[in-house]
Amino acid sequence: MTDPDGVCGFEALIRWNHPSRGLLAPAAFIDVAEETELILFIGDWVLREACAQASAWHQRSDGGPRPFVSINISPQQFLQPEFVGRVHTVLMETGIAPETVRLEVTEGVAILDAVRTSTILEEIRGWGVKTSLDDFGTGFSSLSYLQTLPFDALKIDRSFVAAMDDSSKSRGIVRAILDIAKTMGMAVIAEGIETAEQAAMLQRMGCEMGQGFLYGRAEENSVAFARL
Repeated sequence: MTDPDGVCGFEALIRWNHPSRGLLAPAAFIDVAEETELILFIGDWVLREACAQASAWHQRSDGGPRPFVSINISPQQFLQPEFVGRVHTVLMETGIAPETVRLEVTEGVAILDAVRTSTILEEIRGWGVKTSLDDFGTGFSSLSYLQTLPFDALKIDRSFVAAMDDSSKSRGIVRAILDIAKTMGMAVIAEGIETAEQAAMLQRMGCEMGQGFLYGRAEENSVAFARL
């Protein structure tokens, strides 16, 4: 939570403590949750729990740095008519400072209805909440959408970071994403950093923030962000 190690925030993760299979990662159950729409209840629960936990951390910080909490928003959750109201209610009830909350959505969700997405993001950002476009470059990326949707940050997918050591093409893609973000006035977060060499390479390219096993293995319910 403090800054000596460069840690500046956390991404909320979810695990299922299965009665017979033990602790399960999201890949084992999220697809089923989305198919059955249980993801709506799970998403709401994660949003509230993450904000409540971060708010409790901040209250114990004694005026020190307040790490942000980044929360993934599912497509079904984001498209609910009452989504904006639910976010506002959680912020008010948990007492968390909106500027310490980051909501992540994927580009597939973002371009389903660009006008509606822009309206939702603008309202949420008006409270001080930050927004991130997750897994940039792996879906239906379009610069025309990117220049009109109000995101604060782009997240470089871990597949590009993992391939940087051996692929000049991947390094070129990462540089291009950094250039695009700089032009758009957005921050960039690199996912999946596992080695000091990857971190150093990203830092030389001008990437200011990253997350990955280099900064600690994912705990039961969070993974850290660090400034590069």
